[in-house]
Amino acid sequence: MGIVEEVSVNSQKHVESPQSQTRRRSAITRKLPDIKAFFTAPLFFFGLGLYRAWIELVYVRPLFEAPLHTVAGHDVFDIAMAVVLLICAAASRRLVPLFKKRTLVTCCLVCLLVGTFLNAASLYLSLDQAVFAPLAYLAAIISGLGTALIILLWSELYGCLNPLRVAYYYSGSLMVAALVIFLFNGFVQAYYLAGLVLLPILSLVLLFRSYASVPTQNLPKVTSPRFSFPWKPIALMAVYGFAYGMREDQLYVFMGPHSSLGAIIAAAVVFIGIILIPSRFSLSVIYRVALPVMVCGFLLVPSLFLGAAEFSSICVSMSFTSFSILIMLILSNISYRFGVRAIWLFGIERGLRALFMYSGRETARFLEADHFSAVLQSATFNLLIVVLIVVATMILLSERELSSKWGITFLTSGKAGDNGFEQHRLAEACAGLSKQYALSPRESEVLLLLARQQDLASIE
Repeated sequence: MGIVEEVSVNSQKHVESPQSQTRRRSAITRKLPDIKAFFTAPLFFFGLGLYRAWIELVYVRPLFEAPLHTVAGHDVFDIAMAVVLLICAAASRRLVPLFKKRTLVTCCLVCLLVGTFLNAASLYLSLDQAVFAPLAYLAAIISGLGTALIILLWSELYGCLNPLRVAYYYSGSLMVAALVIFLFNGFVQAYYLAGLVLLPILSLVLLFRSYASVPTQNLPKVTSPRFSFPWKPIALMAVYGFAYGMREDQLYVFMGPHSSLGAIIAAAVVFIGIILIPSRFSLSVIYRVALPVMVCGFLLVPSLFLGAAEFSSICVSMSFTSFSILIMLILSNISYRFGVRAIWLFGIERGLRALFMYSGRETARFLEADHFSAVLQSATFNLLIVVLIVVATMILLSERELSSKWGITFLTSGKAGDNGFEQHRLAEACAGLSKQYALSPRESEVLLLLARQQDLASIE
């Protein structure tokens, strides 16, 4: 047989039938990311980034710092916010669904606007000393109250979404916050202050517009099963909050927490990764990157390179932002799968995070006092960071998947007709099957939705 004839025969053997070609193209298409679906998704969910920008521009790292901050600034604001968050968590049964409590929503908006006006007014008015201090504390406490409520409003919304959408919208919101802050830094004072008034208004408008696109069956439920304290994700964020707080004063020399290059990089990695490989998005990618970056930022870079403070700050910010995305995913997924009240979960986590960050700042200030030598300061600081890294690693290694329970257990015994218990049993059974058959996060979610007897249109 000639060479031409042999090639002809071999090529005929490998000719695909039309049905085979169709199946192969379908398989290839399924492997490719549906980028169009992401860019046609509702953009209202990115409104979370607006209130994050407001926090940095008004209290954390304002471009035009109000005189009131010299008396009651970031620390008072954080403490007030933490107290309100924990109170709301304790009263969560009465507050769900929070977005339907018009009085509290109005209170949130009024507090944010009043806090903005008071800080802005102090830039222009000469206040008597007897009025100045009480006004400073009033502005910080009112702003903390409004911020706590808007955090819980957005957290409750994200608890209605599947994990992929949470990761997509939350990481995108972080980049929106950085973009808004960047734009505000180019404004003159009058436009800057006017923009600060608009940010909370727009954020709440987008919040309610987002709820309009959430399926009715996914909206927050008044009744909720009883669960134990979810100590693992909250302990993890408390550890990171304390470590971040110890470096916070140094970090803000370059940029704020929501506009730093490290925060943008961490958010962009998750955001772009979800667009390109949504079916293979893995929770483990976040903490596998965040832990080494934390070590570099706190220990390796400062000790190996002189003048590397800016690069170290980028590493620390990147690590902290990665873990904030991780915690948002874990807690929103617990709320989404098991029907746990998002106000309870996020109220505890965000409240304790703010308190531990404040504790970290105070610890750093204590170590930097004049009666400590530079060697002792450095040794104590490094020892604390090593202990925190070890604790964080132990917590992470105990739970590696998004579908894990992360230290939360069901407390209510099963009863006939108990919807909360049945939802929990379904979620547990689906989680076991997902682990047994190595399903992807999206496949696990579809399995749970099918078990809850949702139709295909809702699932899609």
